[in-house]
Amino acid sequence: MNIRNFTATVAAMTLATISALSLYNGNPSSPELPEDGFLIPKECWLGIKTGYQGDYVFSRSMIARAANSTASHQINSFSSYMNSGTLTFNFANRAEFYGVLGSYKLKLSQRLDENNQVHLSSDPYISGILGLRAILATWGDTHLGADVKGFISYPEIDSIQVNGSSVPSGSAKFSDREWQIGASLSHQVFCFVPYIGLTYTHARLKATKLSSLKTFYPKEELRLNNKYSFGFVFGFGLTADTGFSCNLEARIIQEAAATASVDFRF
Repeated sequence: MNIRNFTATVAAMTLATISALSLYNGNPSSPELPEDGFLIPKECWLGIKTGYQGDYVFSRSMIARAANSTASHQINSFSSYMNSGTLTFNFANRAEFYGVLGSYKLKLSQRLDENNQVHLSSDPYISGILGLRAILATWGDTHLGADVKGFISYPEIDSIQVNGSSVPSGSAKFSDREWQIGASLSHQVFCFVPYIGLTYTHARLKATKLSSLKTFYPKEELRLNNKYSFGFVFGFGLTADTGFSCNLEARIIQEAAATASVDFRF
């Protein structure tokens, strides 16, 4: 298979998964993408990158942490999106410490019993990620990398519906906290850098002060865990020799999600 056919095949598989479908893992070659900056000379051990990251979760498997008399153990649907800016400090093209700050919004619904379903939706709210990514081993143009990060957000719940009818949301809010460890393998072919990887994610989502839903949630709260801890990621990056790179990633098993990112290196 030539490079053109290989590129088209991987791109088609990625787009098919996105249209059919953890936290963003990222490309393990990222510390070298791009290799040089616009302003800082390549001999310098410290590089700085800034960019955009858009994360879209189409569905996620989550279960209730504690049972009660009416609520089912599993939610029916979950979706979220996060639009954010990124700031990355690169160390000798081998490791990166990065921060992500942006707007986060989520929606979920749960069938409580045969006759009742609850839908919760949040306002867009500030969210943040801190993480560390490093290249662990290199074999020519093939890289083995690791990534560890944590995510946090506390969006307010702006809409509560029971069986399609709105009820007061009051001071209800979400608490969404996650941490993730990932390992992935990439191989660069000219400017094209495809990769695959595995992730382990620990997610805790809580909806509190659900006073209008006390009939269904006696403690006025809903606590959820991720159903699957391990997930699979794959994607590809495109990079110039100087200043610019972008990446597209799809995630499955834990959730059906996609992330697009763009980075500019100074």
